Amino acid sequence: MFPGTRQPDAYGRASGESGDFAFFHVRKLTSFYFHGRAPGTQGGNRAAQYLAGQFQKFGLKPGGEGGTYYQTVKGPSFKLVRQDYRWKPQILEERALESENVLGFLGPGEINPEKSTIIVSAHYDHLGTLNGDFFPGANDNASGLGVLLEVARVLGNRSTVPKHQVLFAAWTFEEEGLYGSTFFTSALPFHKVQAVINLDSLGNGAPRDFLLWTHQAENPLIPLITRTGDRLGLRLRSRVLSPDTPHTSDHQPFGERGIPAVTILSPNWLERNHTLRDTKDQININKLENATKLVIRVLEELAY
Repeated sequence: MFPGTRQPDAYGRASGESGDFAFFHVRKLTSFYFHGRAPGTQGGNRAAQYLAGQFQKFGLKPGGEGGTYYQTVKGPSFKLVRQDYRWKPQILEERALESENVLGFLGPGEINPEKSTIIVSAHYDHLGTLNGDFFPGANDNASGLGVLLEVARVLGNRSTVPKHQVLFAAWTFEEEGLYGSTFFTSALPFHKVQAVINLDSLGNGAPRDFLLWTHQAENPLIPLITRTGDRLGLRLRSRVLSPDTPHTSDHQPFGERGIPAVTILSPNWLERNHTLRDTKDQININKLENATKLVIRVLEELAY
């Protein structure tokens, strides 16, 4: 925990999904303490430590290197350049910085790369600072992290252990080109990954509206998630992305390896994206709760 943090009453003990609990993490991760969560910086390192601490609190076992929650990734240094009203990272030098993917898992026994594995993921890095100010990255992607952590909390509190390993992954270096998730897949220690549900920029807009991204024309996750959303009264539409699309997320490296993978996001994801105005006030707490329920119901079918 970092200075000034107080978790809500009964946090960690309540069994039901809570948008308030998910939003708790959004508020914390968008604070000045994390300085915009750029990889290779103090703020980015603090974010990784915060996530690992939450994983441990929820009873997730370490899924990283050497019995830790961390997997070290080398990524590029960058500068920020303006593109219309948005800012984007421009790579300066490849493999110049180090950061960590944060990995924790639920499942029977010790972690086993030979066991069937379902991955739930979200990237935690953002753009860092600019002229003395910092990019909060509330929707992109503190919102996805809030849902990821709330799913982990709810499932971690259950007495029922999933039949398949559920790996919770917080990726780094996403903004520069999916370096964290690509590194993970290139050195994939989990040989039987069955599905990847990635969460990115899903917290703004109407509370029941979601978009599914995939790079696979035939992806069994799309009908499964859509049916599950229908039962919850959610409105989901899907889009198959082209290989050279300028907009993508961390599902892509898995899809390229034939693993069913999707990103759940908001149809309004581009609003305030990569601006200093991507603040917690645009996050819809009910939408965070709906996304949490959606992911948990899908995991109940896939992993339990």
